[in-house]
Amino acid sequence: MKYILVNLILVLITTISGCKQNDLQMIYYPDGTLKMKIEVKDKLYHGKAYEYYESGKLKFEANYRDGLLQGTSLTYYENGNIMEEKKWVNGKLHGLTTGFYEDGKVKSKILFSNNNRIDNARFYHENGRLKAIIPYSDDKIKGKLIEYHDNGMVSLENYVGTVDTLTDVSLWSKKFDRKGALLEKYHIVEIISAKEPNTGSYKINIKLDGARYEKITVFIGSLDENYSYTGGKQDTIYSNNLEATYIYKPKKAGKHIIRGKIQDYKEGQIRKTKTLDDTYAYFTYVLDVK
Repeated sequence: MKYILVNLILVLITTISGCKQNDLQMIYYPDGTLKMKIEVKDKLYHGKAYEYYESGKLKFEANYRDGLLQGTSLTYYENGNIMEEKKWVNGKLHGLTTGFYEDGKVKSKILFSNNNRIDNARFYHENGRLKAIIPYSDDKIKGKLIEYHDNGMVSLENYVGTVDTLTDVSLWSKKFDRKGALLEKYHIVEIISAKEPNTGSYKINIKLDGARYEKITVFIGSLDENYSYTGGKQDTIYSNNLEATYIYKPKKAGKHIIRGKIQDYKEGQIRKTKTLDDTYAYFTYVLDVK
């Protein structure tokens, strides 16, 4: 019996010593205050991770598995309230991401699938009223975008469309005041391209209906899928009516994606701000060069 007990103890000791503990990596601020601690296994983040403000209060916590974020991560304001909650699967956002104001009220709700935004993203004013609904499909805005004043009235309706074949694109946008009265509207009624003989260039004609000042300016190029300026070269065309012509010279055959946005203007006073609240009309045009 004593022999059996001794062997059992040896088996337990061998089993315990064979269980490898994760290393704990510690990172500090210059003054020696703890900034981050995270479990590491085989040189990869694996286990719990914590980040702290210089005050010592928790800033971020998450779980890693084999170097990839897994499960729920939480980011905190310094007052201890949650700033953002995200869901992760194998290092990719998957599930509902929720943002919060510093007082704990919901700021945003965005659904992800395999790192791509899908469905309707919702944003809220600090008073709790809906601020915006933005439709996503495969991480791209597609469909009717609606923004609201903080009194609940619609401030903006904007239809964003994309195309994958050579077609005319019809997009529209409307802006409203706090009482619901229509302030401005835009409607792209036609985009037509024609090849210029002996030049290799294409003349792209853009026609707008319903602008406020009856003159338009068109910004073309250096726009991403969400029509945000990417900092590259951008052509600007001013027109004395509601039609503008853009000359495009492709360097090779194939499909060429041309993105632009249109805004009306008053002679001698061109509005320069570039937010959605300024009510641009947007378009994506695919030119098929043979």
